[in-house]
Amino acid sequence: SKRAEVFVCTMSNIMYAREMWRILDQHGTIFSPSLITERVQSVSAEKLKSLSQTCGPRYPVELAVVIDDRTAVWEREAQPHILAVTPFMPYGTDVGAGIEQREAAGAGGVLGTAQTMLESMRLRWHMDY
Repeated sequence: SKRAEVFVCTMSNIMYAREMWRILDQHGTIFSPSLITERVQSVSAEKLKSLSQTCGPRYPVELAVVIDDRTAVWEREAQPHILAVTPFMPYGTDVGAGIEQREAAGAGGVLGTAQTMLESMRLRWHMDY
């Protein structure tokens, strides 16, 4: 059984976002490729990202978890649901070494940190309810 429903909300070009998702989930294990138009959404830079628009009415916003490196792009109602992560910098910039720094395997790196945060949140949620 699935433990979560996954949605992607980005401010990048929708074709770019879908291609990145295709590369990240090559085998369609997170969600079926037939769902990509419903699960990967692009928001224009003039608007804020919204949980209700991203997930739709079928999923309770109260149980949503947002993983993002930018919190200011989300509506106020989504703020309590955000787990802020360090931006991934694929190319060297003035703030990071880029790919050369390599994403740490296992529990390290941005994804490892997000996984640890989610596991902690899940444990707290189960203890509270």
